[in-house]
Amino acid sequence: MKLWLVRHGEAASEDTHPLRPLTDKGRADVLKVAHYLKSKNVRLDRVLYSTRIRARETARIIAEILEIRDRMNVWENLGPDDAYEPLVSRIEEMLRENETSSLMIVGHLPYVHSLAMRLLAAESSTSNLTFQTGTAVCLSSDDQKHWHLEAVVSPEKLS
Repeated sequence: MKLWLVRHGEAASEDTHPLRPLTDKGRADVLKVAHYLKSKNVRLDRVLYSTRIRARETARIIAEILEIRDRMNVWENLGPDDAYEPLVSRIEEMLRENETSSLMIVGHLPYVHSLAMRLLAAESSTSNLTFQTGTAVCLSSDDQKHWHLEAVVSPEKLS
């Protein structure tokens, strides 16, 4: 299974807009990452995203570029401080049942970072893994217990 963890693009400040939608830069950064993923023939079976507007906008941009808008679902517990264990259990279930071969989660910090560290068992080689806005991280596993860092795609590296 390939698991893509994505931090939403840059969002407006709460002072500017209480719902914190993506800024122009945030949209441009996410588009850059999405086009890169498409150029690498990334295939996704499903995209789960947080209920917050900035995550939904990020997921929609990526899904549109990868032509998978019909495979997007909101996941209620992807907020910044939500517990990640329910999602870990769901991912493990998907692996056991061969339900999906590729999944993308679009969320927030610290959630996506904590989830990555949990799955990777905080390997020393990933201790400096960072999720700047718009960053996509790919983890892979061929079983339920061993995850490996496969790729880090950040807007800054694509400039």
